[in-house]
Amino acid sequence: MTFLISCCRSFILRPLVNRTTGERIAMKKFIGAAGFLLFSAVLFLFVQEASAKEWTIRYPVQKEGKWGYINHTGTVVIQPRFDQAWVFREGRGRIVQNTGTQEEPVFRYGFVNESGKTVVQPRFEYAWDFSEGMAIIREKGKYGFIDRAGNIAVPPRYDTVRNFSQGLAPVKLQPKWGYIDKTGKTAIEPQFASAFEFHNGRARIQSGESSPPGLWGYIDKTGKTVIGPGYRIAFDFSEQWAVVRGGGPLSGSAGYINTNGTIMTNILFQEALPFSEGMAAVQIAGKWGYINNRFQVVIPPQFDLAGDFSGGLAAVNIGGACMINQCRGGEWGYITKTGSFAFKSRFTEAKPFYGKLAEIWFGSVRGYINRNGTLIWPRLEKSGK
Repeated sequence: MTFLISCCRSFILRPLVNRTTGERIAMKKFIGAAGFLLFSAVLFLFVQEASAKEWTIRYPVQKEGKWGYINHTGTVVIQPRFDQAWVFREGRGRIVQNTGTQEEPVFRYGFVNESGKTVVQPRFEYAWDFSEGMAIIREKGKYGFIDRAGNIAVPPRYDTVRNFSQGLAPVKLQPKWGYIDKTGKTAIEPQFASAFEFHNGRARIQSGESSPPGLWGYIDKTGKTVIGPGYRIAFDFSEQWAVVRGGGPLSGSAGYINTNGTIMTNILFQEALPFSEGMAAVQIAGKWGYINNRFQVVIPPQFDLAGDFSGGLAAVNIGGACMINQCRGGEWGYITKTGSFAFKSRFTEAKPFYGKLAEIWFGSVRGYINRNGTLIWPRLEKSGK
């Protein structure tokens, strides 16, 4: 899945950065030893959301220093005028504009709709993508939420927050995490050292009171602990299972548990990714393959990196020197659920399909391909023109 697979997403906030120059405008950096794993879970959830709602998706592109949007055919539908732009989520595109001057820039976040109309003026210090009709915003160093019209739904009063999922959002009031509903009312009192979103009726939490401290477990929507805490690393549930490692019989290996906490397979993996479309990427003896939802190996380990399935295709790398979330060299391609290649190319990075396109990179150049492997962006000029 991207091979941006993130870890625990210590709040995955994508930096505002020029990939060519490396210049960062604003950023909250994600750090995590299991980085390859968790971002995968997060992006998979975005893919689920897009397919379930059938929102119109626009894809960000950069031309002459400004960002705009294309549709799935590669046609520019929102002319480049932003200082940064992100892919659409729930019918809204998150953008950044300089509301100051060239000499004294003031970058603020807002949102546009599918026609390019600014529906939330760029006035926030920070904003994250919409989830369940709500978007995270930051004002004066505190976090809250807005609705799709840009109205303040939950006033910014929290030290940190995460997205709404299944009607609740994790929020932090120093030093503990709890949960609120969409009115801002406390649903689960702050009591956790760390907490993440609900999926399949379970949310992973770090109690801070486990022995040894720092272990992860899961709660239900009443706040009751239903699993653990007993794992060194834990991931969100996806398709009724969650990846965990470093607890009980797993020791330093990765495995899967169900929503009751039962370990679902006797096979232990070096690494494992959340399920997506009934398949999950797993690492065995240094190579990546796939298991099905009966925990049978259906695509033998043979890849140096492998990601989530989206729309029946998954990006993989063969022959690269791969660490955490990226590879040097090798050949990228997309496989079908039989393990055969749908197409290959010389990408330097490949991400899962989101809607009808997948983001790929050629060095510092971002592009998009369709499900046939055709390059949709950048548009390549014919010679002589």
